[in-house]
Amino acid sequence: MRSLVSYVGVPSRDLDDVMQDAMVRLWERREQVRSARNPDRAFHRIFELRSVLVQRDLFEIPMKEIAETRAIPLSTAYKWRTRALHGARGALARRLAAE
Repeated sequence: MRSLVSYVGVPSRDLDDVMQDAMVRLWERREQVRSARNPDRAFHRIFELRSVLVQRDLFEIPMKEIAETRAIPLSTAYKWRTRALHGARGALARRLAAE
């Protein structure tokens, strides 16, 4: 994949960033496809993300404790919180725009 990205003209100084972005987009697309196949999984995933946000921001539970309780890496807990926060902001913006 690196050679393909280089072949299409991406400067060598940007290869790592472009590769990382491509991998993140592939992973997100994979999750979208999996969620579309199983709506219960999508609901469960949203619940997981939001519950991390609530535990951290509402109940002020340390992220390390949240990660340990869920048996996930600390970085994953932070990513879930960030995704939930972006989702909440988007929902709020849509609601305000509808009013």
